[in-house]
Parts: sequence; C-alpha cells; structure tokens
Amino acid sequence: MSSDLEAYVVTDLRDALGIERRKRHGLSDSHLYRRRRSRRASNPAESREPPAPVSDRLSEIPWLPAILAIQAGLSLRLVWANTAFSDESLYLWAGRLEWAHWLHGTPLPAFATYFSGAPVIYPPLGALANDIGGLAGARLLSMCFMLGATSLLYATTSRLLGRRAAPCAAAVFVVLGPAQVLGAFATYDAMAIFLLALATWLATRAQGTHDELFLVAAGLTLALADATKYASALWMPIVVLVVALTAPQSGWFRPLLRAARVVLYAAFPLAIALFGFGGKAYEHGILFTTLDRQAGGTYATAATVLTDSFSWIGIVFILALGGTAVSFLSTSPRTRWLCATLTLALLLAPLHQAQIHTTTSLHKHVIFGAWFGAIVAGYLLARAADINRDKGWRIPAVVAGIELFIAIPQTTAMFNYGWPNTSRMNIVLTRVITRYRCPCLVAELSQLRYYLPQFGAFPITGPFSFFYWSHATPRDLLNGVPAYTQAIRNHHFSVVEIDPAENITIYAPIIRALRSTPGYRLVDSIYIDHWGHRTMQIWSYSGTRGT
Repeated sequence: MSSDLEAYVVTDLRDALGIERRKRHGLSDSHLYRRRRSRRASNPAESREPPAPVSDRLSEIPWLPAILAIQAGLSLRLVWANTAFSDESLYLWAGRLEWAHWLHGTPLPAFATYFSGAPVIYPPLGALANDIGGLAGARLLSMCFMLGATSLLYATTSRLLGRRAAPCAAAVFVVLGPAQVLGAFATYDAMAIFLLALATWLATRAQGTHDELFLVAAGLTLALADATKYASALWMPIVVLVVALTAPQSGWFRPLLRAARVVLYAAFPLAIALFGFGGKAYEHGILFTTLDRQAGGTYATAATVLTDSFSWIGIVFILALGGTAVSFLSTSPRTRWLCATLTLALLLAPLHQAQIHTTTSLHKHVIFGAWFGAIVAGYLLARAADINRDKGWRIPAVVAGIELFIAIPQTTAMFNYGWPNTSRMNIVLTRVITRYRCPCLVAELSQLRYYLPQFGAFPITGPFSFFYWSHATPRDLLNGVPAYTQAIRNHHFSVVEIDPAENITIYAPIIRALRSTPGYRLVDSIYIDHWGHRTMQIWSYSGTRGT
C-alpha cells in the first residue's frame, strides 16, 4: 500500500471511530466536515486534485480574438493621425478614375506604366471604401486585411508547428511597427500580405481527398497577390517551398511535383493577364517598378538599409534564428527545413533593397518576410514557455512588450512627422488657385488631386516630369530641373507649391529661381516639422505671365 493511500485510510478510519464520541460532545456533522477539510488542506500530502499548470489554463483562453482586438487598437490610433500620404492619395485618386472609366468611358492616365501593382485591383477597391467612409474608410479596409493576415498566421502556425506556437506567433507579429502602420495605410501592401498569407494557409490545407483543389486555390491566390503588388513575387518561392515541405508523401519526387503544380497554377493566369490583357504598359510597369527598379530618392548604403531593417523587425529575426537552431533538436527533418525556409523570408526584402541602395518603402516591404518569420519566432517562444509550465508564459509576454515599446515611438513618429499634414495647404491652395488660376507647379500633386478634385481639369504640373521650350534657346527642349527653373524665370507658373525639405536636389534650385525672379511672392509657409524646418511654401505670381 502506498504512503498516500495509507494516510487516506487511516484518516477516514479515525473519523469513523470517533464520530459518536464527538457527537456526544455536541459537535455537528457539518462541523466535523469543516474540521476534516481544514486538516487535509493543511497537509499537502492529502490534496487529491492538484491545480493544473498555468500553461494549461492559459492554453484554454481564446487568444486570437484578444490579439486581434489589440492589433485593431494599435492601428486605429493611427487612422485619423494625419492626412493622406502621397501614395495613399495617388492610389485612391487612380481608383476613382478607374471607376469613371468603367462606368462612363473616361480616359485614363497611363497608371500601368509606373504603378508597382495592377491599377485595376486594389485602387478601385480602395476608392470604393473611400467613397463609403472617406480616407478613414480606405484605411479601415487595410486594417481588415491585416487582421485577416494575423488570423491566417495563427491558423498556419497551428498547423505547421503546433497549437501552442500559434498565439506566440500572432502576438509578436501584431505589435511590430510595420504591422501597425499597414493596418492604417490605404495602399495595396495590406491586401498583398493578406493574399500571400491566404495562399500559404491554403497550401498547408492541401492534404487528403481534396488536396488538389486546395493547391489550385493556393496557386490562384498567389497569382492574385503578385498582381496586386508585383514585389510579392519575391516571396513566391517561400510559399512554393512550404507547399513541398507540407506534402503528405515522403521522399522528394512527389513533394517536388506538388510544388511544380502550384507554380503552374500561379504562372498560367499571370501569363494570360499580362500578355493577353495587360500589354506593353504592364510589361513596362513591372520592369520599371520591380524587375529593373533603380534606387529612388536619397542614396542609401547597404549598411543603412540593413540597419533600418533591423530596427523594424530585428527582434523577430533574432527569434526566428533561435527557432531554427532549436528545430535541429527535433527528430523531424521537415520541421528543420520549414524553420530555415521561413527564416530566410525575413532576409529577402532587406537584401534586395540593399542591392539597389534605397530605403524607399522599406518599412512596408520587411513586414512581408516578418509574417513568415513570426511562425518560427512563435515556435521558439512556445518551446521556451514549456520549460516552466507555471512561469514560462512570461517569456512571450516580455518579448511582445519589448517589441511594443520599440514600435510605438516608430509608428507615432512616422504618422506625425513622416509627411506633412496638408489640411492647411488644401485651404490655401484652393484660395490661391481660384484667384491666380494656372498653370501651376505643385509638389504635393497626388494630394491635390485627391483632396481638390475641382481642379482636375486645370493645367497642373507635378515634380517628376516636365518639359519646357526655352525662349533663350528655342530649339532646345529642356527637361527636369532646368525646365522648372527656366519656366519660373519666364513667369510660366502662376502658382507654385514646393516642399524644400522633401527633395533638396530638385527643389533647392526651384526655390532660388522663385526668390530671384521679380513678380513672385511667398503667400504662405505652412508646415513646421519637429526638426524646425519650414516646408510647404506656396508662391504666386501677380505680374504679366510669360509663355
């Protein structure tokens, strides 16, 4: 007989033999019961049902709704933080024109030649949300896409690396700065991330009697993601490798054949869309914005690109490396290959942008790889939490807290100071253009087209491409900065809106020409950023305008 069982028998026998004697002394049954329970509680050896470990009780909590609520709150605080960014204005304005073209045959600018995604996919969808709820409506649409991506991350992680890893993966993803930003950013990035996530989840579901249907769906979804944002194709090999690594068959031939079929399911509709319907404009856009993209804006060294990338997703990268190392303790080769493949996805965007020496849109691109890397990060955190079943849950909580501590200042600075608030500019430009008319030179051209559509038919020039015939040398066609400065000296522009701090190389000569040309005066200097720079100057010409 064991010592615990022996203690129980002795205790019960003692109570049975002494019950009559205790009743004779006036002790009730309830009193006897309370004294017996108190005695057993004071003796740990008599505790028959020990409490479940904290980790087991935490696993019963519906974590996904709680994580989605946190993610929504983090993005909602940014939705109304600033006016539209130039990319947001451009895509929503383009979507508005796409609807006008479909419904009324309105001519379209050549969006396909310079958009980094098909202009017929996200822009009309974003414009529809904008018509319903304004800029906030379009941003909330992006938030819905990001919430969907997190839900798919939870489901995919659960299928690939276990149910305990799923909430950890989702938690480290939603608090990242780029995830918060794209949840309040009306561009096609959030939609593309959602579609990549959906394709990956469909690939993990492709098992059993309907596996081919899931593979077809994964391929078509992958094609739609690539068309929504051309740069999504950078992560297409990662999804294809996941398809191969989740094959139910052993060996290498059948998993390889399974991956090849998904590639065909994705490539076939893309080829039809590009060569059958897209034409030369889409081919030029894909080459110009993605395949043969040149560095735009300020030159950045490879070290700068990698350092900036690490500031956005560095914690996830470290955790993913640790998860890959821990996976080699597993007896499953597939787990090792999965972790290595998903960790590799984190490096694709930083290495590509380091190669072309630009940090443009870096914060948006690194989150694509972070979605995949978060799966491995969740795996590591779940393994770490299992070391101590009562206190291990503190490890993922602390990691998520550190990420949030880093991300909040990043996202707040980006939305408050990343681009100028154009509310006052819109009011001043409306007054000045109405009085002085056009031609106009407007640096924030996409914002003007979005917020002030009443000037859509006016001859308004943007800061990227301008040709001008010089009176001094009429046979020479000027382009770029010489064209802008010569047009100002000839009083061609009636109104000029310029942001000197945005692109000094282009705008500094224009500012000098405005100051040195008689007849131009500074109407307003609108925005002062947190470094004290005066920006968004609006000039007008009140004399006799040249040609």
